[in-house]
Amino acid sequence: MSCCHDLTDKGLKVTLVAIVSNVLLAAGKILTGIMGNSYALIADGIESCTDIISSSVVLIGLKVSKIPPDKKHPYGHGKAESIAGLFVAACLLGAAAIIIYSSIGEIRIPHQTPSWYTLIVLLIVIVTKELLYRFIFSTGKHIESTAVKNDAWHHRSDAITSLAAFIGISIALIGGEKFASADDWAALLACFIIIFNGIKLMKDAINDLMDASASDELIQFVTTETSSTSGVISVHGLKIRKSGLGYLADIHIVVDGSISVREGHCIAHQVKDTLLKDHSKILDVLVHVEPNDDKCCSL
Repeated sequence: MSCCHDLTDKGLKVTLVAIVSNVLLAAGKILTGIMGNSYALIADGIESCTDIISSSVVLIGLKVSKIPPDKKHPYGHGKAESIAGLFVAACLLGAAAIIIYSSIGEIRIPHQTPSWYTLIVLLIVIVTKELLYRFIFSTGKHIESTAVKNDAWHHRSDAITSLAAFIGISIALIGGEKFASADDWAALLACFIIIFNGIKLMKDAINDLMDASASDELIQFVTTETSSTSGVISVHGLKIRKSGLGYLADIHIVVDGSISVREGHCIAHQVKDTLLKDHSKILDVLVHVEPNDDKCCSL
């Protein structure tokens, strides 16, 4: 459990970095966009504001997921992390929809060609956002946090839309007034990439909430560890589901039908203790003991 708390703390730290970065970048993009007549840059800045909200939700979700189990939530509060991940994915799709709407509106309305210095700001944004994406996604992958990984994609989407704006503004500056809306077209096209990834991220979060099975590697690990426990004849009915940054496992073990209940109970405890000791992300294990004969008790 302490390991999962440590991993959660890592997630909280990178999420705080994301929030601070987004505040600074959003302010910079909006101000530069207003002064430099770049509507794509303004839209990009607004999208960064939604990133601040989504990162804040991730922060809350991770904090809630750390709360220990209680009477009302006997399995803990880990699902808060998955709910945060779903919210972030929805925000990503929402941001794409907003940019599409604003881009179409700006394409219809003639406006001034953006100033050249907006390219410098965009270049800084692209590099910063891509580095943030790689840092946060790497952390999210390490701690197996859907919410943190989804939040990282907000930075990648920012990098994509900023790159699109950079290309569009460059075209507008080279081509003149006839191409003044090129940055809006570029932002519009970039949104489809964001939508594609947003849908994928939403599916991942939904899978966590729907208790999708754990990875094959983890299932194999649990099966091997359990099978090697003294007294266990075979293993079946293994189910592992994600809860926050950890996992809950249910497993059926077959033991010698002639041993006592106490001995069977001891074997089950040995299985549980071994799994909790050898895999830091397993939070709890429920072991069901079955005899190796076909005799059934008739009541």
